Amino acid sequence: MKNNMCLFFLLFITGLISCNPYSDLYEHAEEIMPQHPDSVLTLLSAIDVDDLSEKDRAMYYLLLTEAQNKTYVKPASDSLITIAVEYFDKTEDWERKAKAWYYRGRINQDLGDALHAQDYYLKALRDEDKITDYALLGRLCNSIGMLYTDQQVYEKSLSFQKKALGYFGALRDTVGQSFVLRGLGRVFSVIQEKDSAVFYYEKALALGSEATRRSLYNELGGIYLDLGLYSKAFDYIRIALTHPASQEQLYPIYLTLGELYLKTSRLDSAEYYLKKGLASTRLSTRAGAYYHLSRLSKARERWEEYALRQTKYEELRDSLMLVRQTESFRREQDLFNYHQVESKLLQATIAFNRAEINFLIVSIIAIILVVVLGLFAVLVYMKFKKKKRSIQEQRKRLAELLRRQYEDKIHIEKNEALIADLEKKLHASSVAYDEKEKELMALRKQRLEIENQNLLFAKTENKLLVDRFVVSNVYYRFHLKEEWRPKNSDWAELFEALDKTYNNFTHRLMGLVPKLTPIELKVSCLVKSNVPPATIAMLIVTTPTNVSMIRKRLYEKIYTTDKGSSEKFDKFIRDF
Repeated sequence: MKNNMCLFFLLFITGLISCNPYSDLYEHAEEIMPQHPDSVLTLLSAIDVDDLSEKDRAMYYLLLTEAQNKTYVKPASDSLITIAVEYFDKTEDWERKAKAWYYRGRINQDLGDALHAQDYYLKALRDEDKITDYALLGRLCNSIGMLYTDQQVYEKSLSFQKKALGYFGALRDTVGQSFVLRGLGRVFSVIQEKDSAVFYYEKALALGSEATRRSLYNELGGIYLDLGLYSKAFDYIRIALTHPASQEQLYPIYLTLGELYLKTSRLDSAEYYLKKGLASTRLSTRAGAYYHLSRLSKARERWEEYALRQTKYEELRDSLMLVRQTESFRREQDLFNYHQVESKLLQATIAFNRAEINFLIVSIIAIILVVVLGLFAVLVYMKFKKKKRSIQEQRKRLAELLRRQYEDKIHIEKNEALIADLEKKLHASSVAYDEKEKELMALRKQRLEIENQNLLFAKTENKLLVDRFVVSNVYYRFHLKEEWRPKNSDWAELFEALDKTYNNFTHRLMGLVPKLTPIELKVSCLVKSNVPPATIAMLIVTTPTNVSMIRKRLYEKIYTTDKGSSEKFDKFIRDF
């Protein structure tokens, strides 16, 4: 002890001249805390908390709370450990964060607030996979398991206690394993799984210390008594009596032994030990003793004695029930208070979060509006440039087509003049040219005629396609003046005919005007087919005025900078 204190003060003095005067001190305190918590308390009492940084203050309160807990100093509140919790909860120091939450839970459990304690224990396990301190994890899981046992939530209790057993097993901590095994045995005993209870109690006996074995022997003897294995029950209870214990600790053993003698018909011995159990200060022990004594009096047919003992038992049972009801009411009141506090805290948190969210929403909406307006402006500009580029390409292709047609016309006229000149020469005097020259002129004339035919072929082919479309059945149907309603198949046939005649007319038009509606496409195809506006109105079931508006609107879709009209649109479509 003296050596530890000397080392502490040496570290403290050395730390004062270092960058962080407390870091080495705190680390050493953590190392020796399990064996010498009282030494840690002595050293911490010499530190002036007001001079500490936020981190050092949090570490100070964590060590102080741990040392006080290990030296059984009863806490007044959890205000100090809360400072450590609030600091470490913002860091990634997973083990100290978990330890801070654990000791906040321990303090609340010592103060009788089991619900908040359970909540804090569970928060300590949030980062369980990042914590390597198995001793801390074992204590956490065992504490949660015991709280669930008190609440009679046995399934969860078993789950957490088995996890605690695994952590203590990994450390080869026999004391920790023994306590957890005893807890598992008690749960299995309560849920009437006696074989499992026996299994865990016997394992706890194999690992337990002398201080815990007396209660283990007695509880195991009681289970064997319930199973009807009286010989084994007697052996364990007899061993329990040989272990040193206070007088109050012996009364439950006397009760179990008296019940065992009663069940084995050794009535005098049963009465002796059951009467000894009546001296206990615990209501449950005295009630059990009176209950079995009344059974004994009944077996001896001592009816007055039976009635007296039964009355005493019922009085104690009612008192015990009243205590349990009071405890149940207190638990329910604690639960109500817990939910009230949590509700108020939640409401305050919600109000604060709502204000933050409202500010965030306004900021996000403003940012989104700016971004959307920016994107909209960019999209409009890009769409305008794309449409302008498309129109320019169409105009360029049209100008190129007109230029080629004009050149072909000049070329044909030139060739025809040459052909006429060659014909004159061929009909001239036969003396002027020999046979070879005549043959060459004939061949040249033939070549020029073929060239003209090829130039005229394209014009003839286009004209034939148009002529064929004009005399087609679909063209005829759509030019009828009589009332009829085209079906989808009729429109599809018209679109296909126009695509064949005018070089994929509908596809090129939809590429030029991406958001072309079905009605606008039909009007465009009917205008291309030279259908009069009145007939168009009949075919799409609308008025001629509306047809004119559609054509005007379509032109403005194509030429965004030019004022539209139905005549301009008709000219564009016929040239397209």
